[in-house]
Amino acid sequence: MNREGAKRMLGGLIQVLVAHGEFTSVNDAYALAWPVMRREHIRRQATLRQQIQRRRNVKTELSNGQIPEVLSMHMEVERQHRSIRFREYAKCKEAPLQIRIDPGGDNARFTADAWLARERRKIRRQSVTAYGIAKELKEIERSYGLGFEVLRDRVNKALKRIEILEAATFRESGERVWDRFDAKIALRDLMVPPPYEAV
Repeated sequence: MNREGAKRMLGGLIQVLVAHGEFTSVNDAYALAWPVMRREHIRRQATLRQQIQRRRNVKTELSNGQIPEVLSMHMEVERQHRSIRFREYAKCKEAPLQIRIDPGGDNARFTADAWLARERRKIRRQSVTAYGIAKELKEIERSYGLGFEVLRDRVNKALKRIEILEAATFRESGERVWDRFDAKIALRDLMVPPPYEAV
């Protein structure tokens, strides 16, 4: 076949194609949607990598005895919740006198602060004695202006109240006044991605 013959055949093919009109294919919709799907896939992969890295960083911090920021914020919210639950329980008839009697009016707050200090020390693998907790309260500036020995005595009483609160239940609902806290479980629950981040 020579050059002229090839030109004629190509011209004929072009005429047939033009005469036929537009071509459609079952793949047209996919071909149009592919760039959008590809961008979405890349975004999901990047989100997944970020989530994995966040989890890895948090686990590393926790295993090094550090308190991850996300857990620290959660523990602060938990402290406030426990203070409220203490007050609710103190109003109940079944609450023991150690819970109901509060001459200064700050037992709920102080007990919740002592709980927070105890849990922070547990995470950092430090001693959770009254002395250690009092030291922690001084460090996080929740010593209520008390001298160290007085603070340590109040921590001892708060630890007894914590023990009562973690064992007690509300009579009507049967639910625990204060649930025991586990940092690893709390972190696991905190690290679940929100629905808009789900992969």
